[in-house]
Amino acid sequence: MGTLEPGSRTGAAPCVITDELAERFDIRAIGYDRWNATETINELAEAGLEMEQVSQGYAGLNEPCRQLERLVLSQRIVHGGHPILRWHVDCVGIKTNTDGYVKPVKPDRQTSSKRIDGVASGLNALAMHLLRAEPETAPEPQIRIIGA
Repeated sequence: MGTLEPGSRTGAAPCVITDELAERFDIRAIGYDRWNATETINELAEAGLEMEQVSQGYAGLNEPCRQLERLVLSQRIVHGGHPILRWHVDCVGIKTNTDGYVKPVKPDRQTSSKRIDGVASGLNALAMHLLRAEPETAPEPQIRIIGA
């Protein structure tokens, strides 16, 4: 995998994925929202990273949203109290369609400075994990019948 220089630019932000980070976190693919991301996608792909678009509609985000909810409720998410991520979580809303599918929604940018980027990128990463992960098996129930 190629190294992206810390000073290289992708849109308005420097690229921060390096060989060291890719190895430390075992990055297998990067899920992305295609909106306004062509330059970043091309740079990461040229560096050898596998890029995969994540649909930002109900079909693409329903399962990651449901899984994130399960992870939060089971206290399997650790975010370290990061203030910006906490703010993004506070700003995000959930919209449900008539089929019961959910997706995150952001506040209107015309009337609000609130952002949900940390939540959106986390859901994209979770979508990539769900596509590649082995299905979890339910534990065998430990049922004991007394008096039978």
